[in-house]
Amino acid sequence: MGSAISRAGLIILLVISPSLAQNLPEGVNPKVYSDFTGGLNTSKPSHLLEDNESPFMQNVLIDEKPNSLVTRNGFIEAGSTATIGKINFNFEYINEAGVKEFIISDSSIVLTTSDFSSYKLLRSGLNPQTKLNAVQVRDKVWLTNGVDDVFTYNLTTITVLDGNTYNLGRTPNTPDGEFVEYWLDRVWLLKDSQLDWSALTSTDTNPVAITPDNENAWREVNRLFIGRGDGTKGTGLFVCNGQLFVGKERSVYAIFGDREPFLAKEIIKNDGIVSDDSIVYLDDF
Repeated sequence: MGSAISRAGLIILLVISPSLAQNLPEGVNPKVYSDFTGGLNTSKPSHLLEDNESPFMQNVLIDEKPNSLVTRNGFIEAGSTATIGKINFNFEYINEAGVKEFIISDSSIVLTTSDFSSYKLLRSGLNPQTKLNAVQVRDKVWLTNGVDDVFTYNLTTITVLDGNTYNLGRTPNTPDGEFVEYWLDRVWLLKDSQLDWSALTSTDTNPVAITPDNENAWREVNRLFIGRGDGTKGTGLFVCNGQLFVGKERSVYAIFGDREPFLAKEIIKNDGIVSDDSIVYLDDF
């Protein structure tokens, strides 16, 4: 507990250790801290924090058990590979038949494995300064990093969505989104302040339903600019409780509507999202 919360840890240790408690100086009145609901607060100096706040917490939950800090679970090693360097991306893909694979990457190289013993190369030569994001869409995984062309994978085939012809069909030239989500049967891509989404139907006289990787699915009219000109970039795209949200460095927007035209409304000002990786779902929030 001393390593989990630095401000209160030493005092707690003095109280619960009989050997140390016997050596307390005369007149000292130790205080027991049992309320940690204030959580982590790094915006104030330590001497200005409330009693239920801490300047440092690591790997603990504050609301799982009343009056207690609960340690988060650790990890186990699933396997290893010398093909790639430090893994910074891991995505679990399960197709409709129940076949499971794990897609892993170090940004430059993308591998897939079902047992963390044997690996198959999916792509290489991607920009090493970026990080992959992925979402499963209609039995395919969509992967993007904001620089290289978006691509899909379906356990057998890699398709790069760069507007070229593959398998006797042309792919869409999708925007190079940094973040990707699936909401209202549409694929959404966010880069900086630009939010694009795929169309559900063709533009024919008699429209027909189309998939997000159809060559006609991506149109410039299906685009919103989120807080354009505010001096900040997009940092996250996520769905929570059936709502799509766009995170920026100093704001958060919610996307409203169930069909075009969609509306973006700023719901949080002056506070934003540091990174897409920092978004964690807890207690349905």
